[in-house]
Amino acid sequence: MIFVTVGSTHFDELIKNVIVLKERYPRLEIVCQIGTSNIIPDKCQWFRFKDTLVDEIEEADVIITHGGVTVLQSLAANKKIIAISNTDLADDHQTTFLSTVAEYIHIPWSNDPSDLVKLYDDLASYTFKRSELLSNDLYNELFK
Repeated sequence: MIFVTVGSTHFDELIKNVIVLKERYPRLEIVCQIGTSNIIPDKCQWFRFKDTLVDEIEEADVIITHGGVTVLQSLAANKKIIAISNTDLADDHQTTFLSTVAEYIHIPWSNDPSDLVKLYDDLASYTFKRSELLSNDLYNELFK
């Protein structure tokens, strides 16, 4: 199962590209947390909000996420991720966050939602070592 999360706001461009991914791979099971997005992924299961996403993260094989804390939660759960920064938000902080994480952990990410299908197609070439998440250097960089 692929779990998609946009966080507490909207990320219509990501949801549009999840729909493209589903059209390309119709057999994929995709569950989307769409927040306040205006786009409804009618070929996927979806919901707006839940108190916690722990169950979805645990059940997922792949997590497609915005550039937020779900990145770290997913990596800590040893999940394959694709991260797309929501550049429409104030000061483009998600791009800054993802570029910082990517300096320490090899993750597939982009600030262009239209890259989603290509990132998914290339996902097998990414390896993640959970020990990288625990790096003091990454921790110090994120929380300085």
